[in-house]
Amino acid sequence: NNNNNNNNRPVPPSPIKEETTYTLWPGKYIDVFGLHTADQSPCNPTEPDFKQHPHHCKAYAKLKTHLLGNIEKQHHSNNLDEDIVQYRKQILTKRHYIHDDYKGDTKEYTIVGLAQRTSRRSWINLQNVMEACHAQFARQDVICVEVNVEESASPQHQFLMHRSLDALIGIHGAQMTQAMLLPPTSHVLELLPWIPEYSRGAWTQRRNIPTPLGVIFHNSDLNHFGYSLDRSSVPLCHNSTRNNEKACFTNEKNGLKFQWDNRNFLVDVDVVIRFVNDYVLPMRKSPCKCKELLERQDERMVMYNVWCEAESGSNVGNNGASSSARSKNSSLAVMHYYRDPIRSNNIDLGSKLEVEIFPRCKQPEITPTWNYYN
Repeated sequence: NNNNNNNNRPVPPSPIKEETTYTLWPGKYIDVFGLHTADQSPCNPTEPDFKQHPHHCKAYAKLKTHLLGNIEKQHHSNNLDEDIVQYRKQILTKRHYIHDDYKGDTKEYTIVGLAQRTSRRSWINLQNVMEACHAQFARQDVICVEVNVEESASPQHQFLMHRSLDALIGIHGAQMTQAMLLPPTSHVLELLPWIPEYSRGAWTQRRNIPTPLGVIFHNSDLNHFGYSLDRSSVPLCHNSTRNNEKACFTNEKNGLKFQWDNRNFLVDVDVVIRFVNDYVLPMRKSPCKCKELLERQDERMVMYNVWCEAESGSNVGNNGASSSARSKNSSLAVMHYYRDPIRSNNIDLGSKLEVEIFPRCKQPEITPTWNYYN
């Protein structure tokens, strides 16, 4: 809108591409924003580095608080909680779990979101998993639904889509950052892609500290788990032997499709069923003892950030777990049960991890006018 004869002045390009911006935080910036002290539990205010970069430990918690506050301020109605309940009712009515005369608040139902992507890293057998979920849990008031942020109509819709869930399961990627919108004590299962030693992407398989995505859930009020997928998750080269598999994955036909960030994937139905059975349902009913959670854990599961009842008088759990915080209930603590890398030749990104903090990367301004969707 130029009224001063400045028609020839070049217009600076918009930094945001509307047609491709679906997620809250671009994945490439997550590491530099909070990973530096992710392996230090809790973040120690007495350490010199903490005083220089306090946002290492507080940035995502602060961002989440103000994000949710601004969503509430900008929401179109005056009763956000009621809108969330109505959204849950729509899901349950569509699947014939409830009828129009239902008067409850839906808390007796457990809604599990399965994160789908449209352009790449698509969950190939997602429909089969949803059908298996329905067959397994129909009598337990559990429903699995597809969640695709690329098909959301607005930022408000994205919020309701995620705030209505009790758990979210999806492949490692930026679409899972929306899990920050889940209600407190909800469950997040991050599926870690299978990557052989000759392919890039070892950081997506980290189990000895949080993945780059998992950093934003570290010490949060969410229960964050990881599951290492195996070779069966890769829908390529099924007829290859172990000796010529590498050549098949990396040839001209499959090279780009095999890269973890382009590759579509399969998930064994039992992975989802067991996660809901062993963790989501028991932990929704009442806090589980940390020891019980450990007993249910198989070799491919890692509990990055879980709230459980620790033994009284103990700040450290078994298997090298550390406790970072305690709730008002003194027996309930957030625990980090890290595991060894699934691949023996992964780079060790543990205690000596260092991440450069870019001078240009500033913290979000905390003002009442900050728009969460920008």
